[in-house]
Amino acid sequence: MDLKKIGSIEAIALILIMTLNSLISDSAQDIIRTMGSASIINIIYCTIIALILFFIIFKLFEKFNREDILEISEFFGGKILKNIIGILFLIYFTFISSIILRNFAEILKVTYFPETSISTILLCFIIVVYIASTFKTASIIKTNLIIIPFTILSIVLIFLATSGDFIYQHMFPLLGYGFEHTFFNGASHIFAFSGLAYLYFFMPNISSSQKATKLGVISIVVSSILLLLSIVSFLFGAPYVSYTEEISATLFIIRSVSFGRFFERPESLFILVWILSVISYLSVTIIVIGSILNKTIGSSNSITLRSFYTPIIFVCSLIPYNLSTVRFLQYNIFKYVSIIMVYIIPLIILILSFLKKRKLEKGVSSA
Repeated sequence: MDLKKIGSIEAIALILIMTLNSLISDSAQDIIRTMGSASIINIIYCTIIALILFFIIFKLFEKFNREDILEISEFFGGKILKNIIGILFLIYFTFISSIILRNFAEILKVTYFPETSISTILLCFIIVVYIASTFKTASIIKTNLIIIPFTILSIVLIFLATSGDFIYQHMFPLLGYGFEHTFFNGASHIFAFSGLAYLYFFMPNISSSQKATKLGVISIVVSSILLLLSIVSFLFGAPYVSYTEEISATLFIIRSVSFGRFFERPESLFILVWILSVISYLSVTIIVIGSILNKTIGSSNSITLRSFYTPIIFVCSLIPYNLSTVRFLQYNIFKYVSIIMVYIIPLIILILSFLKKRKLEKGVSSA
């Protein structure tokens, strides 16, 4: 990766960009659809689980002196394991980014461009991302840092716009569909913090593992707050839109609100910000993919690899048949794949590597 160091705010922005684009793609809608009135309690519960898992994972990362997940995999299982983990993460990032891109493109098509083919809309995004991929990593990260505040502001404004119509009785019953459903089935919503996966690959660019831990905690807390704001907006302000699968619940909200007499239709500004956010998210993902390809293939030209891989995301985003297929993948596959790739696999690799390192250290000390 053509980057030496990442600042604290930049690192947090990198993690938040995935969370924000999940919110734009209506992850809050999915949580309300499955959790009902228990959505708020469920997210607080999932935030605690994510923090515990994160602490365990990054306490293990601290044992490896700022090495990323691929370098740690190589330490434990050699180049074969490193390449396997690299390929798994390549597939994961490709799958997630293509689903988020296709979902947003479908929303634009259904709402604004019904006569335009989905491939044309997708191509417009990919062309911009392709151009962005030719820039240096630092430029993409700084651009992401500029876009993030506007995207966060859009979530906050939606909350403020709906707050006047809140019906707080919608939070009852507190446990929604029951204790087991809220705390066992609902635990899968830790997928909402999947942006932590980026941190696994930016470890060498952060000054210390302890600092990375602090940045991760801040990112989880901020992500949780933004997710709660979205859930409260829908649950208290317009719960009925959370059960539709044909349009974006978020888009439905912004089309029905205004901010005073002279700013009655803020919809176009929201859409512009979200388009930029999706492009920034895809560009950041391409950076990580380029880094993975760098270390698995052994090439030193990450910009060329990024430019080569961008069209692959375009092709993958064309695979789902329609919006229903995209929503099925997003609601039923996305969360479980994210849990496996963000929490389970890294945790297994880190534990095994830590045990191997401790064994080697004991062997050296006894010798």
